[in-house]
Amino acid sequence: MGGDESEGQCSKINEVQKIEVSVRNSDDGSFGGPKLNGTNFRTWKKIMSIHLSGIHKMGHVNGTTKAHSEEDADAYAKWEDDDGSVMALLFKAMTEDVLQLVEECETAEMIWKTLGDLYTNESDFIQVHELMCKAAICNRMGNQ
Repeated sequence: MGGDESEGQCSKINEVQKIEVSVRNSDDGSFGGPKLNGTNFRTWKKIMSIHLSGIHKMGHVNGTTKAHSEEDADAYAKWEDDDGSVMALLFKAMTEDVLQLVEECETAEMIWKTLGDLYTNESDFIQVHELMCKAAICNRMGNQ
């Protein structure tokens, strides 16, 4: 009987270890949300903001993490590497059509600002469009 109890505890420990490994492996900076396609900007921006905050890189898009002087070569190189990683993350999280609109941007902050300028305006057309699409889907689901 003692052996059965011991085997059960080992099984539980193995399950916990699998979960821990899974969590560690998911912290690689990859973005698993929907790609920005032009009609889902508000949702994409919210999810991307949460993701960037979670990996401590939000400052690269909102401008609070500034490039260091090139005179401090090590600090500048670190900022440049981090900014490049954020740019790559942003590029991977958008469709090819959207990517073409921002591919000339030289920093993550420029990409973020350009996308904001493109997809938000005073009338907030994108928000209205998203809500109309959601309403149409709900309407179709209700008629089934």
